[in-house]
Amino acid sequence: MSFNPPVPPALFPLKLVAPAVNALAFAALPRWARKLYGAPGSPVTDTVTTAALHGLYHATRAVPARLRYSPTVRHARQIIREYERYETEPAGEVRPQS
Repeated sequence: MSFNPPVPPALFPLKLVAPAVNALAFAALPRWARKLYGAPGSPVTDTVTTAALHGLYHATRAVPARLRYSPTVRHARQIIREYERYETEPAGEVRPQS
């Protein structure tokens, strides 16, 4: 099921990358866990997987936040930023009312 996920037609491109993402996720398991499944557990696999994960991380960071996160997530992140700003203000200062 994870190599052929059901997706809406608008998200069909995600269906094309699902097998590669699943293979990368499996390769990211610890060496001992891959051996339990009968897969090779070599240091080469670990090195290649680490390089692929770094590349994927940097590629996704290049996507603008407005596309990367849903409106709900963006709103939640804004609330967290405001809370953190409030928590770091010096004690005794009066915050202006919005």
